[in-house]
Amino acid sequence: MEAPSRRWTTWLWPALVAALTLLVTALLVQHEQALQQRELRRSFDFGLRQAATRVEQRMASYEQMLRGVRGLFESSGPVTAHDFECYVDLLQTGADFAGLRTIGHVPLQADGTARVLYRSPATGPQITPPGADLLAHPALRAAMLQARDAGGAAITPLLRPATPDGGTEAGLLLFMPVYAQGMALRTLADRRAKISGWVFAAFRVGDLVSSLYGEGTPG
Repeated sequence: MEAPSRRWTTWLWPALVAALTLLVTALLVQHEQALQQRELRRSFDFGLRQAATRVEQRMASYEQMLRGVRGLFESSGPVTAHDFECYVDLLQTGADFAGLRTIGHVPLQADGTARVLYRSPATGPQITPPGADLLAHPALRAAMLQARDAGGAAITPLLRPATPDGGTEAGLLLFMPVYAQGMALRTLADRRAKISGWVFAAFRVGDLVSSLYGEGTPG
């Protein structure tokens, strides 16, 4: 009859070998998963940096374009609707301005209201009803006053204007202040006193992303 200690060692060593094998396998799987996660993280971070750079470059293009539109009002005589439309048509021929829905001019009225006077193209969804005071809209007002005080561009939070078909389109407005011609703007008080209106660029988030990456880009 086989001794108990011999029977015990007979199944112990195979069990230890199996347990060790499972442990090593688990460690290898865990190591491989960690490598994959690090690679995914590196890929994600790289893609995120690329996306941020592209958006920043596009925003810089929009801002530079608005500076040109502002110059139209600050350096010339009265601007007609035809003048404005022709100027915007020339601007929007470049690829850097893809994704824009409309460009507009909002003069500041004597009564303190700010209503859109010109917008080109005139079709498409509007942030506020025609003739509405943009300064009465809290999100728009905050961006407009920020642009006025800083003397540069300011962007609104994400907005969802109503579309003709009853849906909504997530969009943004980028405002640039327009000041009275020939006035020094050395201080905050100067900028607040000499503000004559704003120009703005409106774009839909979906259009912006499509213009940067193409339709249906993974991720």
